Amino acid sequence: MEAIPSAPGPGSGNVSTFPIRTIVVLALCAVVHSYTSISLFPYVGTMAKELLDLESTNTSGFYAGYVASAYMLGHFLSGYLWGYASDSVGRKPVILVGLLAVAVLSLTFGLSTTYELAISSRFVLGVMNGIMPAIRTTVYEVCTTNSHVVQAMAYIDGAKAVTIVFGSAMGGLLVQPVDHYPNVFSGTGLFGRFPFLLPNLVGVGLALLILPIVIACVPETKDFEDTCSRSRFSSVSSGEATSGLSAESSPARDRTIVRRPPKGGALAYTSLGDEDVSAQQAAQEPRSVNDSGSRAAHKEGGLDTREPPLIRKREEQRLCGPGGLLSVPRVKPLLFLVCVVQ
Repeated sequence: MEAIPSAPGPGSGNVSTFPIRTIVVLALCAVVHSYTSISLFPYVGTMAKELLDLESTNTSGFYAGYVASAYMLGHFLSGYLWGYASDSVGRKPVILVGLLAVAVLSLTFGLSTTYELAISSRFVLGVMNGIMPAIRTTVYEVCTTNSHVVQAMAYIDGAKAVTIVFGSAMGGLLVQPVDHYPNVFSGTGLFGRFPFLLPNLVGVGLALLILPIVIACVPETKDFEDTCSRSRFSSVSSGEATSGLSAESSPARDRTIVRRPPKGGALAYTSLGDEDVSAQQAAQEPRSVNDSGSRAAHKEGGLDTREPPLIRKREEQRLCGPGGLLSVPRVKPLLFLVCVVQ
């Protein structure tokens, strides 16, 4: 059966053309998202200690966990809402709102002078940041083939992985610049008053830099799903109509559905004509007559060969066979973890 070609995405032009410009811009948006979520981890403990005036760092980790988890909590609460907004308003506006939220709220977090302001700014940033759901949907819609989707997601995930490494490093290198680089930054200047501002300014600059590029280079793909669904439905309908015409060429009463067990153990259904069924029955009848004596002898010896051995083999393969439970990729690691826990 021929494969149904997928409908081309908007702004992609030729079916065989990979939308490299759009994917690179979306990868840069993923960089902003990853940097915002990961850059605070090297200094969040020190930040909590200074904002709360703690005497030692033994208890700062407890308060730092609230600051770090507030961002993820906001993501959890607003994920479905941003998905609904991307379907109703559009993918591109959701990305733009996320970039603006990163620019404003990262600056607010860097200028925080109280613990409450720091944790609330991170929470609101998580609520207002719906970049990644819109990016993943846009990647699927601008790519024309499944291979292009896989290649595009490799770009997105690769950009996120690189940002996790270098974003953490930049967060640790740029925090408290007055203490680390006294020859460059003054203690009475802006970064002396706000020692955690510089790593957040990097995220603000990235978001503001990518914002006009998204406006110019990323197409709006909100209506692509309906167009693609109609195209695929029409292709499937035409294929079913063609197969129906070919099936109607022979009368339905001349076809018989025969169930036969294949090698894998699952049941297969084969459509045979009346001539094929008659030939098959004629081939089986002499064998049943000739083998009646041997079957009786086996039955007297305690063996019953009426059940074919293939069925017994299929029953044995239910657990360990190709279609068995242990053939599922996630079952074996799960059983191993259960054994370790016990």
